[in-house]
Amino acid sequence: MRGDVMPPRSKPQAETPAAAPETPPPLPFRVPFWVARVPLPVGAEMGSDGTARAFNPGDLVPDEHVQRYGWQAQVELPPGVAGPDGAVPDSVALGPGYLYLAPLGTTEPVDVATAIAAVSAAWVLLGYTDDGSEFDYQLNTDQVLVAEELDPISNAPTGRDMSVQFALAEITATNLKRAFNGGTITTGTGVVFFEPPDLGTEVRVMLLFESEDHTERWVYRQCFNDGQIAMPRKKGAAKAVIPVVFKLEKPATGLRPFRAIMASPQRA
Repeated sequence: MRGDVMPPRSKPQAETPAAAPETPPPLPFRVPFWVARVPLPVGAEMGSDGTARAFNPGDLVPDEHVQRYGWQAQVELPPGVAGPDGAVPDSVALGPGYLYLAPLGTTEPVDVATAIAAVSAAWVLLGYTDDGSEFDYQLNTDQVLVAEELDPISNAPTGRDMSVQFALAEITATNLKRAFNGGTITTGTGVVFFEPPDLGTEVRVMLLFESEDHTERWVYRQCFNDGQIAMPRKKGAAKAVIPVVFKLEKPATGLRPFRAIMASPQRA
């Protein structure tokens, strides 16, 4: 009697190795600590189920942890630390910031940490603008020429023009008074009246700019608006504005026309 025929045995297939996890690209350089941009969880490699946090946003994270656990894409440079090319990303300034106005002689800020209201209650926020503000500085010179040279042998300063310009986007009697260098506001029943100042009675003011990240403050010590006030009235969403160009003057106090206050080391 013939024995049972055994089916041929198939050759065992080799198991496909699991794909290796992607390694985050290395950071371009090394620093002792990085700053977490997002929560950094404790994973299985650290004996956790992934629900616990090792670092919260804003925490300093040692470089060795960043490299070991692949957190390269979740961290950033600490404030004020330069990259490999010497650039400091945090030094880039963004946003329209905030504009304040005050009478001459108002106490100036001496840092970027103290709230403006705590510096002096006389500083008043100007509110909305059409397109932020602009500070302009122009040094005027005359060339010193001699017959023996084609190029000027020197440039002699003859003066300078400094200004802060912006367009107020809130049409109010108070803003009109600011733009016209003074004037009179009176109240009636349900209305207010504004009348411009008499010629020669205009008043000077102080201006202050503060950046949105509170790392810059610019104090303009004596300002006078001499720009043309042209208030457009157009159809649709085009809004009316009050444009001003405040020229800087030599302060009666003898101080310099302006002072810039910068956070250190971020803006040093």
